[in-house]
Amino acid sequence: MSTLATSAAERNQLVVYALHKFRRAVRLRPDFDRGCYNLGTVYYSHGSALQTEVKVQYKGVAASAMSPEALQQRQAQETEIRSIFVAAAQYICLAFALQQHKNIYRKSLSVVHALLPLPFLRAGFLMAPIPNTMGTYKETWQRDWFVLDHVSIRAASTMENSLSKASAGMISSPEVSHSHLEGPKLSVELSGGMISSPEVPHSHLEGPSLLVELSKICSVRRCVDPTLPEGEAVWVGLANGTTEGLNFIAEDALAAHGWAGTLGLYFIAEDALAADGWADALTLCSYIVQSRGSKAMADALAPAQTSLGGVQASSRENHEAAAKSD
Repeated sequence: MSTLATSAAERNQLVVYALHKFRRAVRLRPDFDRGCYNLGTVYYSHGSALQTEVKVQYKGVAASAMSPEALQQRQAQETEIRSIFVAAAQYICLAFALQQHKNIYRKSLSVVHALLPLPFLRAGFLMAPIPNTMGTYKETWQRDWFVLDHVSIRAASTMENSLSKASAGMISSPEVSHSHLEGPKLSVELSGGMISSPEVPHSHLEGPSLLVELSKICSVRRCVDPTLPEGEAVWVGLANGTTEGLNFIAEDALAAHGWAGTLGLYFIAEDALAADGWADALTLCSYIVQSRGSKAMADALAPAQTSLGGVQASSRENHEAAAKSD
């Protein structure tokens, strides 16, 4: 794609256009494995182009010789590039889960597999309602670290939190920077429009952790609702309008609000890129689990995919050769 553009600005426009088209396609048809794979290759090609530019820009310049501002800029560029490769890994992994018999997907996954926050497909900060306040007049929102695997999306346990951050090289998601990883949790009480102070512990608000089973998800969509906390929203609808899939919910309160039968919940991401990534991951993961079983997704996340026939996960050339051979 970069060879079609005559400038960086034109290339970026082509990338945005391609991502929009392929993303729309896979949301309309989650079984469209080629569209999912193409999303991954667009991200990968874009990351490779940016990586080359950064290497040229800083060729022969030692980090010790750079000003603090220049060093910070370089680190930001490298973080962005890594996040793009992580996004590529997500979609290539999902394409493989959709069609495991296609060798092109297997070879490409072997190259990028190590970039995933294994054993999870995706991990990062999201804001969501605290389960035991959901649907009540005291509904309270909390910023928490979530993980997504072949079973569910859930607020991470302490061990899952550490594991996903370590395996992702302390990248919470393709869109979350290092400076936010250890930040305090944030709670928002919608009834009073209040945001709790970061210094005030709110463990008394938490109750049971939030968990949504992929097998119970019937719809996922990006949405805009001015009544929600600030951020980019993703709506997750549950099958048959039941409380199955949520480990806890104030069911009577939901019924009193007239929400029974259309049950679901919102997640709030920090920006549009993160929200799109979560929406796509939830759409495709839930489809894979419901149509092919959780084993298909578990196999794609298995450590065995990190190498194939001597192909190493760090080899960019192998991925590009695989793409040409398709």
